[in-house]
Amino acid sequence: MSSDLQVLNLEVLVPNPTLSSGKGIGNNLPILRMHLEDGSEFIMAGIPLDTATAILRKLHNKSNPDSRHSCHDVICEISEVISTTIDCIVPKSSAFAATIRLKVEGFINELKYQMIPSQAVLLALTADAPIYVSRELIELQKRQEE
Repeated sequence: MSSDLQVLNLEVLVPNPTLSSGKGIGNNLPILRMHLEDGSEFIMAGIPLDTATAILRKLHNKSNPDSRHSCHDVICEISEVISTTIDCIVPKSSAFAATIRLKVEGFINELKYQMIPSQAVLLALTADAPIYVSRELIELQKRQEE
């Protein structure tokens, strides 16, 4: 994974609706700020509120008051989550995508699936698996900020 950087720390930021213009997609939705092993940051905006809330619970070791299992809980019960990598942009979109690597019980080979990255991050946090970000996406984000 030499072209990927590991996420060492993760923050969920909630924009202040009184400071936001309210225009555009995701202006009042949470943001994930990932602190990477090289000291840089990677930002994902427009995180669904329910996913951001679940990520916050995981980060603060708080249990979910709802006793029903979520998809990320079930996946962790039936497989070993090897890693999550935010590694591409969905074609004809500005949305990121992530690849999860799983070792499912009863399967010899590792399986890979593309996911919504905030869901993949939640899955990795649930499984205590490493999270990576592609250097290409980090560089792309830096160029867009300039």
